[in-house]
Amino acid sequence: MSSIRFALNSAKTSLSRILSFNESNSESQALLRFVLNGVSRAWLISHENDLLESNQQATYEALLQRRLLGEPLAYIIGKREFYGLDL
Repeated sequence: MSSIRFALNSAKTSLSRILSFNESNSESQALLRFVLNGVSRAWLISHENDLLESNQQATYEALLQRRLLGEPLAYIIGKREFYGLDL
């Protein structure tokens, strides 16, 4: 098991190979928020030391691999944010 902070940092590093820093940060958070049933960004920050359960970590890593293979984030999580609205 790893902490939320570790999982996000690891994902940001991986995504930075294909995305800008800001995009890798945003997309790593979006994927983890999806895995954690839509928690807010503020929740992620305030719970960064919490540990992910093994099934959550495995799901997050699987979704991250799909993104690294070029699948669009919107296809993975089933929605797209546009000016703060989820479409």
